[in-house]
Amino acid sequence: MRGRECVPLDIAALSKGEIGGRVVDVNGRPLNSVPISLVPADVPVEQILSEGKWITATTDKQGRYRFTQLAAGRYLLIVNRTEQGVSHRSDLARSLPRLFYPGVNDLGGATVIVVGKDDEPREYEFRLPVQQ
Repeated sequence: MRGRECVPLDIAALSKGEIGGRVVDVNGRPLNSVPISLVPADVPVEQILSEGKWITATTDKQGRYRFTQLAAGRYLLIVNRTEQGVSHRSDLARSLPRLFYPGVNDLGGATVIVVGKDDEPREYEFRLPVQQ
């Protein structure tokens, strides 16, 4: 046993910030294999649209995507953020333009999603202008 001196202690903490949702067509049917990027909203526009190392998820058969353990901050959700890996995408994903949540073509119309340090998970649905 040690005396009353200070002892260094490393503690890891995970953030509980979480964003998820679904990507559906105009009729509400889920869209599979659609790439969704999560990008900090407060970086320069060039970085938002560049080939940077932002977090990307792909929708499952139910059209669901999820981003977990997010730091508090302001984020944008983007479908088809870049052309990277286009040959590995589904035909549907290749046919989609870049779209910002809630389904707009221009960054100025995008909704910024704010995640607080103690926020509960939230769901965001993209309704895309495609029909299957």
